[in-house]
Amino acid sequence: MRVTGIEVGEREKKAIESIYRYLKEAFPLAEYDDRGEILGIGEPGRRLLCYFSVDAGGLRIKFKDSKAVHLSENIDWVPMADSAVRLFRENGFALKQEGYAPKRERKKVPVKETKIPENRTPSDKNKLQGGLEDYLYGLGEEMAEIPESARGCKFGGCSVRLFHCLQDLGVVTVGDLFRYTPAEICRTKNFGKQCLAELYRILRAVNGKAPALTARSAPPMIDYETSYEDYKANEDRYKELYAALSDLFFRLAGTKLDERMRTVVYARLGLGGSAKTLRGIGADLGISQERVRQIFVKSMRRLMNSPPLDMMKELREFQSAAEAYPVGGLLVCCYLESGELFTEFVCKRFFRQELQKDALRDAVRKGGLKEGSAAGQKVFR
Repeated sequence: MRVTGIEVGEREKKAIESIYRYLKEAFPLAEYDDRGEILGIGEPGRRLLCYFSVDAGGLRIKFKDSKAVHLSENIDWVPMADSAVRLFRENGFALKQEGYAPKRERKKVPVKETKIPENRTPSDKNKLQGGLEDYLYGLGEEMAEIPESARGCKFGGCSVRLFHCLQDLGVVTVGDLFRYTPAEICRTKNFGKQCLAELYRILRAVNGKAPALTARSAPPMIDYETSYEDYKANEDRYKELYAALSDLFFRLAGTKLDERMRTVVYARLGLGGSAKTLRGIGADLGISQERVRQIFVKSMRRLMNSPPLDMMKELREFQSAAEAYPVGGLLVCCYLESGELFTEFVCKRFFRQELQKDALRDAVRKGGLKEGSAAGQKVFR
């Protein structure tokens, strides 16, 4: 082992390895980080818990928030290591990279924990603040019931946000959760209601109280060859679904978009009238064509993201109702009523796949829709 290009002796090497094992127990993500002039221990690419260097006095160690000392002085480094661990836990083990000034400490707002009477359980308790207290209470119960045999299980298959939150806490296995209370877990940066609910469901599955979490079901098959025939066979039903879809879309846009974004999206998608070009929308709003394109892309990205909590149930119900009939027929209905861009959004948002535009156009043409007809002029413009 070398520190700043100098070989260290066996005694110093054992001391470094002892410190590494001690810090590794507190933070499983901690590793050696060779930065040329120093040898550090911490998360690679971020701030270090401690680092070693060599000077005239021999090998010295510097813990975060402590003075540098020489190992030859037979110092007790455990209190300094504990101090560094506490500092990193308070900051979520996600400090800025070297070279940046540290952030000012923000006042942490404690999570309010509601006391629940013994005769009431999370399942029959009224929802408070969107159900946060229910999950918080339930999370504590599930953590207490985790068997010893399951504490070595690693987290996998969870959402990206939950994975990053657990990583910032230094949680790799289920047993690592016991270093924190449910309230402390909730204070982690970017850890919200959905992460808490997901973690609660995972622990219920670990304790055998719920089915194991499985991957999302495969997207439905879309038969573009018969899509127009499917549409004609159930035309009334598809138009009902389109009306429900339009209502959901307007409500979703009203929640997630500002007024100008809504104006651009409605005009571009042809909702409530014929679709307009980017240049035409820009002329109406007094902005450039490129600016209209930027607003439209940003707006559609927002609409593709997670919907408001109060709409999630309705969107799932609509998706189930739509998949009860051939999906291609609904896409044809959206294509005829609004146009290609809206159909592409529906295909991505609800059926998780790219729209095969050429195949859909061919299916409509084979169905007998001509470009000279009123509907054809709208579709083939």
